[in-house]
Amino acid sequence: MKKILVLMLVLSSSVAGALERSFLASYHPLGNKPKLEPLVSCKDGVKPTETQSVQTCQTRFGRSSVLFVSGQDAPTLTVQPAKGAAFNVQLETMPRYFEQMYAADLNRDGREDYLLELPWGGNGLAAEGSVVVFMLSNQTGYRTTALNTMLFDPYAVVRLEGKFPTVLHGSLVFANGTDGRGHSFWVHHFFRVQGDTLVQSARAPVWVQYTFTPRAVATQLLTDAEKKRAWAEYLKNGDGFFVR
Repeated sequence: MKKILVLMLVLSSSVAGALERSFLASYHPLGNKPKLEPLVSCKDGVKPTETQSVQTCQTRFGRSSVLFVSGQDAPTLTVQPAKGAAFNVQLETMPRYFEQMYAADLNRDGREDYLLELPWGGNGLAAEGSVVVFMLSNQTGYRTTALNTMLFDPYAVVRLEGKFPTVLHGSLVFANGTDGRGHSFWVHHFFRVQGDTLVQSARAPVWVQYTFTPRAVATQLLTDAEKKRAWAEYLKNGDGFFVR
């Protein structure tokens, strides 16, 4: 009986550890050990309710916070930066859920920038979709850029080249492989932080096959022509990079 109990505890621990691992890290376009940009994860200031969430951050820049209220018409999102006046984030299309705020000096101007993760909600892979709002500082305040992406977590902000971090955009695309079969692929595009906005990198997107056993390696199953065709087909559904 004791052996069975110990085995159950080990299995439970293994499952918990697996759940804590990053989904993105399992299919990362930069391999198993990407160099990450350090992000501070903000903490719940009070216990979240069905209609309201509050998170706060305490960093070397000071204390910042975000208030998310899910209203009947549209959610409201208010950010109080470490320095300066509070402001509202407004998007034409905004998910009705709030997950996490992160803080870091992404554009290296000595002021704190913020990332807000707003999941679309859903089950299975649908739960991996979210709008990530980047609030990058400038001389007059903050500029908002919102990515409509999948698999976002801290593994999506990496140190790749140059002074400024790179942000990964994820999509799930179906394509026909050279083995004569259809497969699903995570397609990772790269965006550079440039001043108070995100600019798409010239680096080619990386296609990683979505397999039962995760592999953080670019696929060899697709020709360039098939990648182009499959991506064009994907874009017909209206899924672009940005949300206004």
